[in-house]
Amino acid sequence: MKRKGYLFIEIIVIMGVFSVIIFPLVMLMDKNINKINFIREEYEVKKVVDNLEKVFIKILQDDKNKNLEYRLTREKNENFLLSDSLGKNITRLRGIRLNSEVKIFIEKKKVFIEEDKIKKEFLSIFILKVKIKDKIIKKVLII
Repeated sequence: MKRKGYLFIEIIVIMGVFSVIIFPLVMLMDKNINKINFIREEYEVKKVVDNLEKVFIKILQDDKNKNLEYRLTREKNENFLLSDSLGKNITRLRGIRLNSEVKIFIEKKKVFIEEDKIKKEFLSIFILKVKIKDKIIKKVLII
């Protein structure tokens, strides 16, 4: 008589072999997915800061006495709207996939030189500070 099907012991052995092989693979995949998400988020942060740097260089070249507090708020479909503290919309940044809140500060610093033991104001520089999650990124804006 010919046997049709598998024995219960054979099925348990096959399930054991697959679980020994597949479980570590799933764990490795999960670890790699977390790394890929971290790399993607770092890329998004860099992209946002570069875009903001270009926008603020243009804004500060036009009017250097502007309000220095800005807000980046999420709109629909991966769009962010940049507005100042008065509620005036400045620009829209598209294609950003950040899930966290973004806070933006512009600091104006004065640079002094000393001539004949007298300090004179040489120039003003602007520092862009972007806070995303726990990370703060600072960039000096060249104007």
